[in-house]
Amino acid sequence: MLGTDKVDSAGTGQVDYVALLDDYSTPFGRKAKLREPRTSATLYATLRVHGRERAACIRNLSPRGMMIEAGSIPLVGQRIEVRVGRTILLGRVVWRKVDRFGVHFPHRIDVAYLLHRNRRRTAQVALGICGTGGSRDYHLVARTIQFAASIGIALSVTATIAWVLHEALASPMQTIASSLSPVREAE
Repeated sequence: MLGTDKVDSAGTGQVDYVALLDDYSTPFGRKAKLREPRTSATLYATLRVHGRERAACIRNLSPRGMMIEAGSIPLVGQRIEVRVGRTILLGRVVWRKVDRFGVHFPHRIDVAYLLHRNRRRTAQVALGICGTGGSRDYHLVARTIQFAASIGIALSVTATIAWVLHEALASPMQTIASSLSPVREAE
């Protein structure tokens, strides 16, 4: 069954219609778990989680969900609002990794409509946010710097401990060595 939901973006009076389809169901009423085909995309999006907004990039989408790349990743199970242009989608985070996460929508979305309606509008903004791999590159650089800093700190702590031990043990060892050496009598 095909229906539409009206979505008003921030009370501007401009309404965007998103086509929604009912769930697929098996003959026994259970929902079928079919993996929908993914469509690659580079769309700028604004996320709202617990009232806080942040910029993100949609990397792929299907009629039931999307993969989003962002610097700050919400927790699995959190409800999230994804705004693409004037279209607002409500979903739930179902998986997460270092710099990306998956959102599942309770209703099917019209992927072709969403891409057609928003690709041009967000293209220039998206290039700045997610045109080249965005946060993935920053995370790699950040992890490399963090690893190098950890090695540097470990080496300096090791050197400091070695110097302190040397200074602490040098005087007593010298005293022990001099007391154990044979005494020469003056001729």
